[in-house]
Parts: sequence; structure tokens; C-alpha cells
Amino acid sequence: MLPCKFPAALFGLALSLAVPWSPAAAAPVKSVVIVHGAFAGAFAADLPPADAAFLAHSQVFAAKGAFTTPAGEPAWKSKPSWALVATADRSINPELELEMARRAGSHIRSVEASHAVYAAKPEAVAALIVEAAEAVSQ
Repeated sequence: MLPCKFPAALFGLALSLAVPWSPAAAAPVKSVVIVHGAFAGAFAADLPPADAAFLAHSQVFAAKGAFTTPAGEPAWKSKPSWALVATADRSINPELELEMARRAGSHIRSVEASHAVYAAKPEAVAALIVEAAEAVSQ
């Protein structure tokens, strides 16, 4: 398995299994969240503390099935793909990100950023989207 080839990221140590309850739910649903106290370090280390705290408190519970349900045929097998590797990511090992991007044959760009690269380096994210859009529009 590919993730086993690389050192673990901090993300795994910051996860908590939560059991949210709502009156509409017949039974509790097990979900995964990042512990608030560990969120900034594991997910958004390069954001201002107030922004990281906001993200920590506004995270939506990820259903456990999101990590275990087969996805089917990956689009990168038949379509061009682009990848932005966040080299300071503590949620996914950047070496693993790079390996997955290479395996997919992606056009790879790197940026010094955390997993929250979309908030920390929005210009880099936008530039990659524009590059991809222009390439597939020709």
C-alpha cells in the first residue's frame, strides 16, 4: 500500500473518532474530525491563529465511509491531471503527495504550504487551476 512507504504525517495523531448526535438520526454516525487543539499544527500551520481556529471549529464531520468506500476508475487514467504538492503539509506526507501525482502522470507544481494550501497560498492554487483550464481548452 502506497501510504506505508512514507513516514506518517501528524494528521493521524490528531484525529478523533466522534459520534455526533442529532434528533433526526436513528442511530449515532461515527465520523472523523481533527482534534481542535491539534488542528493548526496538523492542518493549517501557516495560517494566522484566528483563521486556523475558525477552520478547526467549523470543520464538518467526515463520514468514515469517505475513507473506505471504493471510488471506481480514477479519472487520471483517461484525462490529464494537475497536482499541487504542499511541501509543508503535515496531514499528508509531501513525499506521498508527490508519489501519487507522479503515478497519475500529473503536471506537478509545488508550493511551500500546509494542507490548507487553498487558504494559505490562494494565488498558487488559482494559477494551477488557470494552467489546467487553459491546457484542456486548447
